[in-house]
Amino acid sequence: MKLLIYTKQLDEFEEFCYILSQLPKKISLDKVSCIKNAKFLYEEHAHDIVLINFDNKEGRDLRNFILHINSKQRIYTLSQNLECSEPLGCDHCNEHHNINRLIKPIRPHDIINIVKSVDFCSQYCNDDLLFKLLRIQKHLSVDKVYSFDQSTFSFNKQPTATQTEKTFIQITDVLDTLGISYWVNENYDILVDAQQ
Repeated sequence: MKLLIYTKQLDEFEEFCYILSQLPKKISLDKVSCIKNAKFLYEEHAHDIVLINFDNKEGRDLRNFILHINSKQRIYTLSQNLECSEPLGCDHCNEHHNINRLIKPIRPHDIINIVKSVDFCSQYCNDDLLFKLLRIQKHLSVDKVYSFDQSTFSFNKQPTATQTEKTFIQITDVLDTLGISYWVNENYDILVDAQQ
């Protein structure tokens, strides 16, 4: 498997590359921070997956360049916002392309799912509230103390978790800052009002 990674800051992919090197599957990486080099490598070599930092104009230009050559190239756009990489929307993208969005920061389980071709876009496509909640989950690394349940829009306290107060305060503080309504049950689970 061959991957092309484009980002202005290659150091943000150090852990990503390390985890890929530990997988039993042989994976070859082309990492570039210059769009000219990214275009050259894409034209010279076949890549199974292309990861593009989509937080800048060059990332969008590279996506368009690649789709002009191969509209079905497996691409993962990485960003911290809800902006879809396809101006015509998710339905058009699903029908004509093979693009997925992934919220930064990238976690180890995300890397495994990229290699396994998991569809991330469907998790939060066109759902601003779900997108914000998934960002909270990823940025606060709440998995060990609270698990996020997408079906109920809730952060559920893990039964074996200890010292949960700090994480509880972090989650509720971010929800308050974003103006997201929620309530807390007797188990200190945080339930978000999905009707916002």
